[in-house]
Amino acid sequence: FWRRWYRPDLMSVVAVGDVEPAVLQKLITKYFGNIPKAIAPAVRVASAIPPVDTTRISILTDKELTNSQISVRWQEASDVDKTVGDYRHTLVEHLQDAMLNQRLSEIAQKPDAPFLGAGSARGNFVRPLDIYLLSANAKEGMITQTLQVLLTEAARVRQHGFLPSELDRARTNMLRGYERAYDEREKTVSSSFVDEYVSNFLSSEPFPGIAFETELVRKLLPLVTINEVNALAKTPRGAANRVIAVTLPDKAGLVAPTVADIKKVFEATATATVAAYTEDIAEGALVPKAPTAGQVVSESKISEIGVTEWTLSNGIKVYVKPTDYKDDEVLVRAWSPGGLSQLADADVLRGQLATSAIGSGGVGNYSLIDLRKKLTGKVANAAPFIGELNEGLTGGASPKDIETLMQLIWLRFEAPRADTTAFQALVQQYSAALANKDANPQSVFGDTVQATLAQGNLRARPVDVSRLKELDLKRMEEIYRDRLSDATDETFIFVGTIDLAILKPLVEQWIGSLPASGRKETGKDVGPKLFAGKIDKTVRKGIAPQSTSLILLVGTTVWSREQSYAASSLSDLLEMRLTDRLREAMGGTYSVNVSASVSRAPRQEWQVAVQFGSAPDKAEALYKAVLQEMDSLKRVAPSAVEVERVREQQRRELEVAKKQNSYWISALSSRLEYGDDPAGIVNAEKLITTLTPQQLLAAAKKFLDTTNLARFVLQPEAAVVKP
Repeated sequence: FWRRWYRPDLMSVVAVGDVEPAVLQKLITKYFGNIPKAIAPAVRVASAIPPVDTTRISILTDKELTNSQISVRWQEASDVDKTVGDYRHTLVEHLQDAMLNQRLSEIAQKPDAPFLGAGSARGNFVRPLDIYLLSANAKEGMITQTLQVLLTEAARVRQHGFLPSELDRARTNMLRGYERAYDEREKTVSSSFVDEYVSNFLSSEPFPGIAFETELVRKLLPLVTINEVNALAKTPRGAANRVIAVTLPDKAGLVAPTVADIKKVFEATATATVAAYTEDIAEGALVPKAPTAGQVVSESKISEIGVTEWTLSNGIKVYVKPTDYKDDEVLVRAWSPGGLSQLADADVLRGQLATSAIGSGGVGNYSLIDLRKKLTGKVANAAPFIGELNEGLTGGASPKDIETLMQLIWLRFEAPRADTTAFQALVQQYSAALANKDANPQSVFGDTVQATLAQGNLRARPVDVSRLKELDLKRMEEIYRDRLSDATDETFIFVGTIDLAILKPLVEQWIGSLPASGRKETGKDVGPKLFAGKIDKTVRKGIAPQSTSLILLVGTTVWSREQSYAASSLSDLLEMRLTDRLREAMGGTYSVNVSASVSRAPRQEWQVAVQFGSAPDKAEALYKAVLQEMDSLKRVAPSAVEVERVREQQRRELEVAKKQNSYWISALSSRLEYGDDPAGIVNAEKLITTLTPQQLLAAAKKFLDTTNLARFVLQPEAAVVKP
């Protein structure tokens, strides 16, 4: 097969990057130019998928499936947009899909919805075949009901069309998406260009560029009328070239629908008359009355890293780093000490899910559905969290929507919205997601690891359906407000395309107005403690001939940034060695992942984790090889070549990371949270430069100590494992 088809005359080389074209051309010629031309090459015949004038129905069950799904696909010959007219038609199709998906999303947020999520889409399926797709993740036992809703909503659109207000929102959101891509055109990642060129090579898809496309969309979208969209929605889709696929768990008490059941739903909805869609759009400002603004009472600069620090009149500290890494991105993170560690054991699950439960209700005067409509054309989000040791908020926005971001931040803290109906729907989604999780071998494996390491600690128990009865919306709202309503020791970081003169008054208005009672907290150590000694557990689950192995080493230490870096560097080195041995030399795994970390709070301790997949009968030999490589690293210092491999990988990762806003917000957070000097971020390169073989040897002796070692292995139920 390789000799027949892997031939120069069928291939293309795409190379995009920060390098001179002449250099690339030389390299490509060097490595590809000497590949011999095929002699008497086989003729490549384009595959064709013949049309079918009937409907095909497939219903499959599987013991390891955890959810039920149904899809309806209409097949048609593949085509690409070659003219402006083609492009315009595709835009209209995408508008139609966006509006139908919004309706399906609204249904999914109701407790009586038969599905957890549903959507429509169209596009290329395989190279010669395009499809139009209706699909849904059905609640257990409700596949036929889900199909009925999907077909009914499609019929509603076909009979009555969409509303002008729906089209306005879809057009606005689509245009904003193109304009954001256009604004970032000078910062487009190389892989995006590669994808476009590959599509052109394989399917002759044009790539006019984002500037051309954005200008075209600006001209075309205003010309798309509601009548045009509704006319397209009336396009008949019958039984021909239709495929219905149903998959569901194979479990006692769950009855799969029959082909006759599926056909009956189609017959019932084909001629049914449905009512037109209606909507009530919430009016008014996002925040009806702006709060009384605070003030910046002091300002200082951290010149080494280009950060401005503001202290507000309510005590909140705000750190701002303007960057030019992206032209249309502002990120925010806020936190204060406390978190779940302040809660009683009985409240931990409620605390973990409190932000999701309250967030599902929307904010202020707006339900979640109304909020999404209100934010049409806006790029802004603010998501609260309650972690183990702190609580706060993460989010981001386009610089154009920075005021909306600030309003959302204020609303998340000051105007959370508990909604009983939305909460009921959310609990049903949790229940459906957890109902069959024990059918998934990886889920059982993960729960076993978690339960074992928890050592009976009630706060670290795995979550299953039985625990959902602990959820109580009233109590979750109390926890949410308790954790997030007092901003006394809150710290905010903003990173991105920021104009300080614009941001400062917005910070004073929306963050300076947050209440601060003076409550001070710190994260508490509530366990679970480190395991001690040796643990060896095998989990037998599933029928696939595959195994997963997890090896954990743990211990205590005194935290320092140098210790943390040494552990991380050791993990890089160990992963390189294990990849060379387990994958390349032994052919036993596709990949091996190694991580090492030194925690600072609530306890100073270290952990090394090694994970890999393999054939069941290879797991033991690979485990022994891992221990041998660990022992070797503890006895003999790595070579200078190996150390340079580690350094070069780290340099490259840091070089890329330093041009990402996410890196800076994470690096600033990790230092400010513990009172470290933020300017120390610049020392990361120094740590890399000074890494030595002796440092790695010392790290190996410390962090590859097998005194406390846990090994977990997932094996199939019927496996016969060789010793």
